[in-house]
Amino acid sequence: MVVLQYLLKIQSVSNLLLITDYFNTIKNNFIIGGDYNAKHNAWGCRTNNPRGIVLYNFVNANNFNVLAPPGPTYWPSSPAKNPDILDIFETKIPSNLHCLTKNILELNSDHSSVILNVSATVFARVEPPRLFSPLTDRLEFQNIINQRIDLKIKLKSNYDIDEAVNNLTMLIQSATWEATKPNKTHDSKNNYPIVSDQIRCLIVEKRRARAKYQVTRLPSHKTAYNKLANLLKKVLAKYKSFIMNPPAKSSLSPSHIKNTKNNLTIHPIKIVKSNDNTNNWQTVPIRSPSTPTSPNPIIQKTNSFSSKNWFSALATNEISYEISNEVEMLSQEISNVQPKIPPIYIKDDIDFFDFCKKIKPFTDPDGFNTKSSSSGLKLMTYSINAYRQIIKFLEINNLNFHTYQTNEEKAFRVVIRHLHHTTPTDYIKEELHSLGFITRSITNCLQYKTKNPLPLFFVDLEPSPSNHNIYKVDSICYTKIKIEAPHPKKNPVQRLRCQNYGHTRTYCHHTPRCVKRCDIHLSFECQKDSNTPATCALCSGDHPASYKGCPKFKLLQKGRSSIKTNRPTET
Repeated sequence: MVVLQYLLKIQSVSNLLLITDYFNTIKNNFIIGGDYNAKHNAWGCRTNNPRGIVLYNFVNANNFNVLAPPGPTYWPSSPAKNPDILDIFETKIPSNLHCLTKNILELNSDHSSVILNVSATVFARVEPPRLFSPLTDRLEFQNIINQRIDLKIKLKSNYDIDEAVNNLTMLIQSATWEATKPNKTHDSKNNYPIVSDQIRCLIVEKRRARAKYQVTRLPSHKTAYNKLANLLKKVLAKYKSFIMNPPAKSSLSPSHIKNTKNNLTIHPIKIVKSNDNTNNWQTVPIRSPSTPTSPNPIIQKTNSFSSKNWFSALATNEISYEISNEVEMLSQEISNVQPKIPPIYIKDDIDFFDFCKKIKPFTDPDGFNTKSSSSGLKLMTYSINAYRQIIKFLEINNLNFHTYQTNEEKAFRVVIRHLHHTTPTDYIKEELHSLGFITRSITNCLQYKTKNPLPLFFVDLEPSPSNHNIYKVDSICYTKIKIEAPHPKKNPVQRLRCQNYGHTRTYCHHTPRCVKRCDIHLSFECQKDSNTPATCALCSGDHPASYKGCPKFKLLQKGRSSIKTNRPTET
């Protein structure tokens, strides 16, 4: 911290370079806190000083954050000086972490301590306790104090002083309670019971599943979202019926509670919770014209009655047990869902019965299923091990087939915008790794016609449940960026090996075909003259197989457009 104070003394360009060199020695994320002696209005100071201006410019240039406490940290002894904020934190941490600074008012020096809390969840806002409210009658409060205060007391010992302070505190509290009128509108809202924690957790899980499906659009995520939404509807219906028809007794065990419609109607009353944990926590004072509207410690005579907690069954009733059991069963069902195994399409003419006997040992005990069509045989397995063993068997026997990538091996692809095209991919990989994302590959995008580099990068992440958090990242490599899902391809995928549509090169094992000459070899191995007329490998026309005017391509495009127009819209 002494080094930073020395570097902030002079406001110059060379000083900024020295500060930059100092922070370059700190890699990745950091939190540096202390007495910077740098004042600026940006973090709540009264005035700006040269050190604060230098630090403010440096923080903005490097996308750092300054975390300051809500109150002053410096308490000067001289009356000519004012308290101000001098102890601050300078941070560079991931955007998914939340920070909260607080003052610790301990009079151990002229600088009070500051505590910084870092959490992965949002901090709950706690309202400070207040003695007065907008409903307090200040004139009535003053009159009560004047009537009851006793100034003829002795203050000769420590005990007398403590007792006088306690009596004065109790007098102020009781006068405030009596001078405060009850809020009838607020009381009416408290007549309804609070939603249980199980339902709140279920609502949170449903919202997370919906957000995940909206980002990925995967059928498995949609299924999980629909299950949670249907379960929440069922649980809320049971909860509503239970509230409208509460049980006749709250002391029944969960196994004996039954939903009845002829229960006694209980009019709602305001529940007052006391400090003790006994069963009489619902003591409600009876109010009368002679009784004050709030508890009075001086008045000892109180008339009260005790009512049972008709909503205590919500903590141990069968509704809560059913909710927790259904949520647990659903979570186990979702976690136990096996990833979908991609099918295998075989194009060769085979002896079907002999082929089934050969692959049967690979698929035991789960088995397999097939579906024949004019284009070949579709083979479906029910375990990933059987799928991989059949792939090896087909490769050894040189059969023409193609398949698709499994979901557990599929990378999570995103697009990073506004990042300069000269940024090294290794540096991008290191930045993302510091944020908790493991990359498989990073590719710079090129313009389709001119092949000029664009400020776009395709990033493939390794499969992980937390990959969707990458959309919250807005700054890496000293650049404000935008991360979004890649746009879906308008045209069907064409295989560069066999020139067919609908599958990719990595999972194609068909006979290679030249894109220009329709010969049985790869396109880059073609040795014919470029003046030789082209022949399509799909329709035998006088054009290359990649020609967008090919009848086969137009037929596929027409089928895709009809599917899009006939697809029902979600409401």
